[in-house]
Amino acid sequence: MKAIGYIFKSGRKARLNQVDNFPDDFFYGFIHLKKLKLNVSIIEDDEIELSVKRINKLFQFLSIISIKILGIHAAIFLNLIKKSNINKLNSYPVLVATTTSIGMALSLAKRLGILKSEVYFIVMGIVDLTDKAYMKEFILKTISFSNILSISKGEMLAMKRKYSLDRNIFYLPYGVDKDFWKFKPEASKDYVLSIGNDPNRDFNTLIDAWEDSFPTLKIITSLKIHNLKRNIEIQKGSWNSDILTDIEIRKIYQEAKFVIIPLKNTTQPSGQSVCLQAMACGKNVIISDNPGLWDRELINENNGCFLTPCFDSKSLKLNIKNLLKIDKEKSYKLSLNARKVVDNNLNSENTALALKKYIDIKK
Repeated sequence: MKAIGYIFKSGRKARLNQVDNFPDDFFYGFIHLKKLKLNVSIIEDDEIELSVKRINKLFQFLSIISIKILGIHAAIFLNLIKKSNINKLNSYPVLVATTTSIGMALSLAKRLGILKSEVYFIVMGIVDLTDKAYMKEFILKTISFSNILSISKGEMLAMKRKYSLDRNIFYLPYGVDKDFWKFKPEASKDYVLSIGNDPNRDFNTLIDAWEDSFPTLKIITSLKIHNLKRNIEIQKGSWNSDILTDIEIRKIYQEAKFVIIPLKNTTQPSGQSVCLQAMACGKNVIISDNPGLWDRELINENNGCFLTPCFDSKSLKLNIKNLLKIDKEKSYKLSLNARKVVDNNLNSENTALALKKYIDIKK
């Protein structure tokens, strides 16, 4: 099979080298393709000067403007097309872009004939970039040079409508590590969990809905939150920090009564990994119902996922009360169904197999 280069933000190689067990959720199938003896490699953004942290302030300012006008991060694109960087990228017949900024830059380089590699662009949040006609036209013409992979059926449909896409767009089922996230449905501690750093998290509505009579709400996030309620604990944590290990986060999931994922009204599949991690651990989930929900056939009440309208604290409060008094037998049955969704459908092995299929088709 062709050599495949995955382009990631920094941190993946360090993960692979660590001694402790970790989930492969954010490798988008890379680890399983490696196990299948495929020729896959990791290219981290700082290796080819695409890390935003390494871009000077003037270029960052110019890039803010270019994103607003065209949806392109100018500094990332200009660094990408430097001879040394483009030569390295062109040595891979296939490239997998795992961020929107890098995916757009690769697509534009492909459109201009600078990049020769075949591009598989995992999109997230591209529908929310603009409603301006000229910008939509530019984005459409640019991404048409890539194979677009959407990890949300909801976002894929929105992309097809907004950009009139009828080809080169595929659904890539995003999944979590079913071996790392272990099934433990019964709570051992008296708290409810909400975790995540996505700017599309709506912790304000969740805090507003939390009553004094409810158990402790544990929020783990790096986002700034204003809270005055005594039965709400806020703890800092993020994927690429050492504040909490993956094993510690798993234990926090397992000991919780259930998990709440409050979201803004976005087409981006926000809260996806948290929802699936919680389901794998056998936890019931309350999640905001927005256009980015990735699979309505699987993420529903029958599988322990209770949908609530965005920004609606009253509906959220009702869902919380219902889960706090749910019958244990029913809760356990829903937990089993949730785990089956991960085992049978939304796991990282299936992500790898789906990506392999798309690349094989293009041989």
